Amino acid sequence: MTTTATTAITATTTVTSSFPLPQPASAAPSGLPLAAAPSIDLAVMRTHAGEVVNVLKLLGNTDRLLLLCQLALQERTVTDLEQLTHIHQPSLSQQLAILRREAVVTTRREGKFIWYQLSDPRIVRLMEQLQVLYCPEELQAAATATATATATAATVQQSAAGA
Repeated sequence: MTTTATTAITATTTVTSSFPLPQPASAAPSGLPLAAAPSIDLAVMRTHAGEVVNVLKLLGNTDRLLLLCQLALQERTVTDLEQLTHIHQPSLSQQLAILRREAVVTTRREGKFIWYQLSDPRIVRLMEQLQVLYCPEELQAAATATATATATAATVQQSAAGA
């Protein structure tokens, strides 16, 4: 009776997913036999897996993710980051300290301001990809604003040169 119920459910259930369905163990996703499919050396994977896990843990905190998103766009001061992310002290300082400790960001002092920037080009690329995947509208708006600002600056320069 259980088998009949399971069969009835299976026959009437339609599963839709944006993820590819698993392939049988005898074939790779490319359709090649598993032995002929490309693979990554397990020792190499293990060497880098810990590093990737640490990066993903850093991204696993909402405040740090918001900070990294802002820093992926440009270097920012603590005041900028507080205004843009609405993360207030002492949480902001705590999260920035974690990012500094993990060598994801570096700082430079300019007068009374401390500027933060991403220090690892891999993190920059990762954040850019996350923005493309999850915030495409924001990227388009930022690109439009940048183009407008550039055009305005060029017009001001031309007006000043002609005057």
